[in-house]
Amino acid sequence: MLKRILCLVVFLIGLAATASASEEEWISRSFDFSKPQRIFIMLNSVPPNIRNGITDNRVTDIFYADVAEKVAPKLTGHHKILTYIDAANFMRNNGIDLPQLFKTNPQEANKLLVNFIVANCDLVVSLNLLKHDYVMEGYYPVAYAYVYFEVVDMHSGNKIWTKVDSRFKNYGDPTGMYSRILDKFFSDFVKKLSKNSKP
Repeated sequence: MLKRILCLVVFLIGLAATASASEEEWISRSFDFSKPQRIFIMLNSVPPNIRNGITDNRVTDIFYADVAEKVAPKLTGHHKILTYIDAANFMRNNGIDLPQLFKTNPQEANKLLVNFIVANCDLVVSLNLLKHDYVMEGYYPVAYAYVYFEVVDMHSGNKIWTKVDSRFKNYGDPTGMYSRILDKFFSDFVKKLSKNSKP
């Protein structure tokens, strides 16, 4: 009986610490956020454990939906948002199948993508999904989502904004947490550019 009570206590303690979120961020004080107009936003990497053709596609779809719905429409008219899709379409119009090239010659494909970004963009916003997991810890499952953001000024090559957002939640959904992390960063990013925007 005592053992059952102790197990119940441990279980309830685990439920008490149901969620946690941690953010670390640095933004350059010297960079003029009124200057960049052409912004390339990319989902740079996802962890190996979700490259299964299902979860990786889901997080990619969420990324592109957020850019289309929560970034591009909310910035002023002189901002132009570009993604990998725009680069692929541009190259397709020039006779290059970029997605296929990434399969057959990734080094050359990456070189072409970098050249496109350098020629057409002022800022690059890179997202790296570092952890997306759902694991058993003791008596309950815990969901994890960690995302690293990096914003680079293409004219100087300097990082001007970096951020790590890490979250966990008992009985949570890592994809849902990932989505909320993106929402938070993109909201802050839009506010930063809009606040300093010059028509």
